Amino acid sequence: MLPPAPIRRLRLLEMASPGHGSLSPLLAKLQERLLGQLEKYVAERGNRERFLFQLAQDNHAVLEGEFLREYERLSDTDPRAEFDALFTRCHDGVIRNSPQGFDIARQAGVYIDRNLEITAEIRRRIMILYDLCCRYGPAWRTRFQNTYVTTPENIMVIFWPEVAWCEDAGPDLRIAEEEFGWVADAAHNPSRESAWTGLFYDHVAGVWMVSCETPIDIEGRHVATVGHDITLDELLHRTVNDHLPGTYNVLFRPDGRLIAHPDLMDAIKAQDGYFDIAQSGDEKLKRIHELTAGARIVGVVEAPDEEEYLAATHIQEPDWYFVTVYPRSALLTEEFSRRDAEHSARARRAEDLLASTEAQLRAALDYMPGGIKAVDKDLNYVLLNAQYSALYEFPDDLLKVGASMRDELRYQAERGDLGSGNKEDLVESIVARYQKAQTTGEHQSFERQIHSGRTLQVTIAPTPKGGAVTIVADITKRKRAEEALRESEEHLHEIIENITEGLVCYDPDQRLILCNSTYRDFYGYSEEDVAVNTRFEDLVHLDRERGTIVDDGSYEEQRIAYRYDPEGTYLIQLSDGRWLMARERTTSIGTVSIQTDITERKKAEDALREKEKTLSDQLKYTEALIDTIPNPIFVKDHEARYASFNRAWEQAFGESREEHLGKTVMEMERLPLETRKQLMQEDMDLL
Repeated sequence: MLPPAPIRRLRLLEMASPGHGSLSPLLAKLQERLLGQLEKYVAERGNRERFLFQLAQDNHAVLEGEFLREYERLSDTDPRAEFDALFTRCHDGVIRNSPQGFDIARQAGVYIDRNLEITAEIRRRIMILYDLCCRYGPAWRTRFQNTYVTTPENIMVIFWPEVAWCEDAGPDLRIAEEEFGWVADAAHNPSRESAWTGLFYDHVAGVWMVSCETPIDIEGRHVATVGHDITLDELLHRTVNDHLPGTYNVLFRPDGRLIAHPDLMDAIKAQDGYFDIAQSGDEKLKRIHELTAGARIVGVVEAPDEEEYLAATHIQEPDWYFVTVYPRSALLTEEFSRRDAEHSARARRAEDLLASTEAQLRAALDYMPGGIKAVDKDLNYVLLNAQYSALYEFPDDLLKVGASMRDELRYQAERGDLGSGNKEDLVESIVARYQKAQTTGEHQSFERQIHSGRTLQVTIAPTPKGGAVTIVADITKRKRAEEALRESEEHLHEIIENITEGLVCYDPDQRLILCNSTYRDFYGYSEEDVAVNTRFEDLVHLDRERGTIVDDGSYEEQRIAYRYDPEGTYLIQLSDGRWLMARERTTSIGTVSIQTDITERKKAEDALREKEKTLSDQLKYTEALIDTIPNPIFVKDHEARYASFNRAWEQAFGESREEHLGKTVMEMERLPLETRKQLMQEDMDLL
């Protein structure tokens, strides 16, 4: 972006009047004074307009710093439970906020592309962005309708209570094809700085707007873009509609794209916001652009052909030019002086409004859950909220706007918050963090435990003018919860590692969540083989490929079939001779597989079967031997029931053995009763 030329006012051309060769000294003096007022007006107007644009970029710097800190802190986590509780896949395939419990007035809306594979990194990134929009969106509502973040994966996270943007967006939405999406990508924004769109139509919200977009990169990878929108009504109210009597205002970019014009808004809309002044055929408008933005001029310049003065100011952040077109004849009217006074009063009212808005901003800052302070390049305070002092438990009179931050650091050093060592060295070590942030433009983030045991997360974000903004959050509860969770996870890990069975768990997409060392040892897996998110089918294929299991060609198909219909148990024979028995259970949250080494049991079962076969063979041999004996022989069991007869017995008594097997002598009705009783008594005595 080329810097504009210094503010200048061209010397007025002499205005001839009937009977006069030039302006009278009085009129010339009046004209000079009024042009000076016009120049002052447009300069002040430019500074007023810049405030909103500067505020947008400062907000983005804060949110970017918070995101990068949280992304690094949570780099090894997968917030699956929180993600699944808040978001759900809708009928059109898009993932949005779950209707149960979603309050658009307090929570950010979320839109996730229907074709996106949801990984742990995606879940982590979305949860961080969701929390930040929920936290900062309400506080920034005093100046911006919405706060949002998009990602290159076609994801939108937005806090906009009046518009159900994510709910209304259809499944075919392509954020990268919208101007607010591509204006910050690497191809259109290689400098990776905040960028402003021209006027465009948001098809989801159904409104015309301009947007500020700030890209967030991690190691050269574009991961997110922070955005604020200004609607057309707001833009017109601030620029076109708020003008001096007899004048009109125009807003355009140096490249000739028209942003706002009182008579051409319909034409701008008809061209989807891409109104090119050079191609418009409007010679007057082309001349205005050439004399101001085209020449990178700010101040008051004369358009002789149009009998007008052009008061131009450059709004640096979006690189726009704000031009007031003033008819030359109006300068010499008595009305101008009166209206000048009116607009001076209006300017004062605007200043009062700005002061009121700043007070509202102050109130919003004081109600933020975290502490915030801003220092200039010399590390003197320019802004503090009450929560900052409260979190550090400082005395009420310690921190004052205009005072040096070193006073605060010395107090902390004396109190022991900065650790042990030379107190001045400790102070300068913190000062060095701020100076590094100012020099490199990099965010600094660290944790600090103060004397009371409270743990604070401190983030230092440099500002464009060399100062820094510090955000402080109380993370004491979170640190305690993390410690409790760590201890719980260690305890669970110890239990899992000490069970004798192999244990492995998969998510609903059959991607590995965890397994124990026994399971790894069964199959000879390395830790890389069973990394988190490894697919179940890939491990089955690996077993067959390495020859870990005995396979008749059907293992892979049958193993996968059992996974999706796990009835009973499934036996697996390993190539080293071991046998495993798998028992699996599938629920809505995934699959748990318990695998037991049953090799010894299989050996015992095989030995038992062999012994039973041997006994059976011996019994058959004995029966065959008894059948060859010529004398009648029978065998009775412990209840005196006939168990077997030989062939000689059948021949002697003329009866088949099947008639009497399992019966006692009392049931042989061919014998007299007394005989049967006697024989039965003998059997019982013998037994």
